[in-house]
Amino acid sequence: MLDDTAPGLKGTAAGVLGAAHLTPSDRSVRALATHLNDTSNGPEEFLAFAASLLRARPADVSIVHAVLAGTARYPKDHIDEMIIQTLGLNKIECSEALAFIRAGFADSAVRPAAIDAVGRMPASVRDTFTKELQSTLADPAANDQTKNAASYVLMQR
Repeated sequence: MLDDTAPGLKGTAAGVLGAAHLTPSDRSVRALATHLNDTSNGPEEFLAFAASLLRARPADVSIVHAVLAGTARYPKDHIDEMIIQTLGLNKIECSEALAFIRAGFADSAVRPAAIDAVGRMPASVRDTFTKELQSTLADPAANDQTKNAASYVLMQR
């Protein structure tokens, strides 16, 4: 199924493999990683593979790197928000992941996902984002919902 060319079928297969609550086998992870950078993937398939890999191996820096590097292939598809959400949900704290989240604060459309991701991290990580969260509060262009979320994360201890 991972090799199928039907639209959406690869993404569905990736989601099933990665969403299993059991720890995926090394073989399953290798299959997902092999297909992550398949040039025939659309943004939905890439996101399915990426989310499955990040969920399966959140501490694997090589997987984080491959996923974050792959986002550059889809600049017009606005997938950064979904990847940032996945990093937060899986509490991925490697330096490359945190830099990617930090970059999300620069884009007003992605900023809410970045705030949410930071809010899911341990206090030691949240503290490193104080400047970005305070800048959000001071940003006149930020809406009330975004400011409230930033304020909430700042108050977490």
